[in-house]
Amino acid sequence: SGESWDLWAWHPKFSFGEGGAVQGFSGADQVLPPITLGLGFVLEVTVLDVGGDPVADAHVELTLDGLPEALDRAQPDPLGRRFDANSDEDGFAGFEGLGAGAWVLRVRKSGYGDGWLRPLVVMTGKDPAPVTVRLSPEFPLRGIVVSTQGPPVAGARVRVATEPEGVGPSFSVLTTSTGEFSVAGLPEGRFQVNVECAGYFASRPEMIEGTEARELRVELLPIGAVHGRLILASGEPVREGRIEIWQTSRGQPPFHPMDLVHEVR
Repeated sequence: SGESWDLWAWHPKFSFGEGGAVQGFSGADQVLPPITLGLGFVLEVTVLDVGGDPVADAHVELTLDGLPEALDRAQPDPLGRRFDANSDEDGFAGFEGLGAGAWVLRVRKSGYGDGWLRPLVVMTGKDPAPVTVRLSPEFPLRGIVVSTQGPPVAGARVRVATEPEGVGPSFSVLTTSTGEFSVAGLPEGRFQVNVECAGYFASRPEMIEGTEARELRVELLPIGAVHGRLILASGEPVREGRIEIWQTSRGQPPFHPMDLVHEVR
């Protein structure tokens, strides 16, 4: 009761159908409007390298745009909202049963940067035009994440997103026990790198250009606590005031407020 669900329907001979959000009410049955299933559409994808030669055994993923991040993309989707296939020796991969809507096409192949097309719009009434994806050599990114106090940071989440976000692929990896990380499949382009880890403040975003191999060193500031007592020059305690903490670096002027504000009452 009081919860909301998204309603989807699918049949092996048809494309998916979306019924919209459903609100639950305690003790009340509901009659929902019908969901219409279409026959689905066909998409043909050809994967080439920058020289125009076919790329065999590339992994081609087709995902309905806007699917929840929590959806396990490593498992088949029983509702026909995600497809995957490997290209053949001619670089060809085909998909059947696509529903109308906006899709995201991503192509992966070891040694190449990921291919990306978003949105790929499938409209009611006709099959979409064949798509050709050209893969360029990948731009390897490696690095290490350490604490400002020196030790490496294990289990930190390193996120690499195309800039501006959403126009290209994004990547996410965890650092090893030695704080090292490696991101494969980056195509040429401009990317923003962010690092987060429990017990540390998030790193300042770093912009990189995907044109050649890079190695990064990221330092994370441990989250700590500040204790003290505010007094006037006379020694009397401060009854009202405001404390702000700003981040600095090696004696440089403060450059970043850390959203740590305490009102003294």
